[in-house]
Amino acid sequence: MSTHSKQPQQDANRHEIVADMFEMLNTIGHELLSPLASLLGYTETLLRVEDQLTPAERREFLVEVWRTTMFRQR
Repeated sequence: MSTHSKQPQQDANRHEIVADMFEMLNTIGHELLSPLASLLGYTETLLRVEDQLTPAERREFLVEVWRTTMFRQR
């Protein structure tokens, strides 16, 4: 079998590997950004309306921030 006849298969394999790498990077990016978006939302709300929240509501927001960070450390 000549090297020339192997080229289309090698190109297909290379394309599949690159596609898998992009999918993996997309998944990693999503996994990293999702908790950050949650943390940003909770902290932004706390900063924006802190004086309008009861102590229990503020604590609830802080507990959610803590849970999100603890989940990411596992």
